[in-house]
Amino acid sequence: MAQFKIGVCEFSFPCRGPIAIGMAGEAGFDGVQIADCMGSDEGYPLNNPYVQDCYLKACEEHKVELQAMHLQRLMTQGFLKKSPKSPEGQSARESLSKAALACSQMGIKTMMVTVIRIANREEYEYVVEHMKYGVEECAKYGISFAQENDFTSDYFHQMRRDVGDGLKLCFDTMNTVVNGIGYPEDELDRFGLDCIDHFHVKDCVENEAGYMTKYTTPFRLIGEGHTHMKEWAEKVKKTDYSGWVMSENFYFDKVYGGKDFIELAKQDVKTLHEALD
Repeated sequence: MAQFKIGVCEFSFPCRGPIAIGMAGEAGFDGVQIADCMGSDEGYPLNNPYVQDCYLKACEEHKVELQAMHLQRLMTQGFLKKSPKSPEGQSARESLSKAALACSQMGIKTMMVTVIRIANREEYEYVVEHMKYGVEECAKYGISFAQENDFTSDYFHQMRRDVGDGLKLCFDTMNTVVNGIGYPEDELDRFGLDCIDHFHVKDCVENEAGYMTKYTTPFRLIGEGHTHMKEWAEKVKKTDYSGWVMSENFYFDKVYGGKDFIELAKQDVKTLHEALD
């Protein structure tokens, strides 16, 4: 039977860094997925020993683990879709190398990136080359390399064949729905557990026009939306998955009307334990 650790993304809270770690601990999460502190745009703060120490002391104080480092800035830059020979592609390589090193120094076991909206074969080939490089850099330190994406299972498995089995998946239960791919309990079968590093969980309902589409759907607390979170939970409990389930709810979103974000997070902790324990 499946066994889980329940965590939360740093960027689920309105404050980042050690403050977010404290909020996660106060809410009752086991771990935190941190972002990259703006990565190359800010001189790679997470490679600075002082910054690393601040994060690690906060984890010790609040009794939470660092589950993964998510290279958010690298996603917004779009450099993973640029030629590795270009200045942007070289910056992407440096970001991957720096992050893998920082993960190793901070005891973080997973480094992850997000890849979305691949427009053509050229971008696909560049992404594959960067993914190979990310796998190689993480392998130096015994770290898992995970990708969140907007792909169908067939598309991801093709990329994984081109990159190698070292590429793992961050499976997002809401994104499969809002990207028009399918419900998460069904997609779990299509992707398969062997490629999954960890899960992101968030929930939403239809927009005013009656659709659930990326960036237009109102968030809800986990289990209160229409993305089949409970059906997914029942499915994954019957597997032998053992690992992290991370809330990626945004507790400061205006849809929550200014309610206390730590209290909202506590409700999601309770829901996830009830659904998965």
